[in-house]
Amino acid sequence: MNVVECLSCKGTSLVPIMDFDHMPLAGGFRSSVSAPEAWYPLRIRICETCKLIQTIDLIDQDVLFKEYAFS
Repeated sequence: MNVVECLSCKGTSLVPIMDFDHMPLAGGFRSSVSAPEAWYPLRIRICETCKLIQTIDLIDQDVLFKEYAFS
């Protein structure tokens, strides 16, 4: 899901800070070296209204926490 307004103040002025292209999940440990790895966009923006730094590419919670190792 692509965010178009600030997740905190609902402002619509999100300014790009950094674009990491596609990255694997930080806690997405593979079962073996040959196992496929999912990659997701990681674009960082700052809200000009409240200054919250946030990603605009939200990952579905069912995917993000499916095999969460730190619960």
